[in-house]
Amino acid sequence: MKKKTIQIIAAIILIAVAIYRVSNQKPQVHDHSEMAMGTFVSIDIIDEDFSPEIMDSAFAIIDKNDSLLAWSNTTSEVNKINNTVENKVRISKPVSKILKTSKEISNITDGAFDVTIGIISAEYDFVKKIIPKASKIEEKIKHVNYKNIIFENDFLLKKDKDLKINLGGIAKGYIIDLVKDYLYAKNIEHFVINAGGDMYLTDKTNGDGWKIGIRHPRKEGELLGNIVVKNKAVVTSGDYEQYFFSDSIRIHHIIEPKTGLPAGKSISVTVIADKATYADAMCTAFFVMGPEKGIELANKINNMDAIFLQQIEDKLYYSTSNNFPKYNFTISDTSLVKL
Repeated sequence: MKKKTIQIIAAIILIAVAIYRVSNQKPQVHDHSEMAMGTFVSIDIIDEDFSPEIMDSAFAIIDKNDSLLAWSNTTSEVNKINNTVENKVRISKPVSKILKTSKEISNITDGAFDVTIGIISAEYDFVKKIIPKASKIEEKIKHVNYKNIIFENDFLLKKDKDLKINLGGIAKGYIIDLVKDYLYAKNIEHFVINAGGDMYLTDKTNGDGWKIGIRHPRKEGELLGNIVVKNKAVVTSGDYEQYFFSDSIRIHHIIEPKTGLPAGKSISVTVIADKATYADAMCTAFFVMGPEKGIELANKINNMDAIFLQQIEDKLYYSTSNNFPKYNFTISDTSLVKL
């Protein structure tokens, strides 16, 4: 357990997005960090009207909803849905909300985001370095289809009783939004929520944005560039987060729903949006779609921007949505080539 904790903390030091705080920021920063949602979660509150109870309640929201949505939790509602033999399951309002949003994003992305990928992702083991056989993927992939999730009043109808839901591509963003809404409701105006690199940042007390760095997908401990954001969610997905090599091929955790294989059109995607829920899920979808289709879609969605990294042979290329430059993007790695 100690080794696992050290590994997680070490990974968080190299999180996809790093905050650069201003040393003379006033008033005082009230910060707290905990292990939650399988990662390191921190909340910084930069308001004078602060009480410890607000921070405690914010983390209680995280714990409560993580327990509800985590498919690996044997007592979670998602686990109950996955393991029921019934085709009709009563679901709570929070689960109904996140599943309806998931299906909406699946429709928008033509299935590039699909929470029913659970039956395939369960076959990969990134600790033991296990890859499912082609025959196993072929057997399981027929159960991956978001259209098999139907809603009827307070019930979820499973058109395929073998479907397995995995909310790993949206749950962190959804929970960040719950905490954000709670803090705003408590009249907290300036804060930063960071869940292992999935973030929501308000403005600073002087109205400025935060300068944050985007992790370099191939140079450990380095940044590919910086952006300046405020009142936005920022999420990065990369093939460096959970991976191992098999016959010199990088096997990573972002699985393409239509093939059951690790998506190979991107190596890193960062999304900026108003809501962390959409930034989280769309980041996964864009990664699967790749730069060409991803940018085309990003340009059609209001208040959403993205930067894509791809590797062709040994060279890295980046491309952005039309409005991405407004975040004052500056490159740290001058070897990057813009497409």
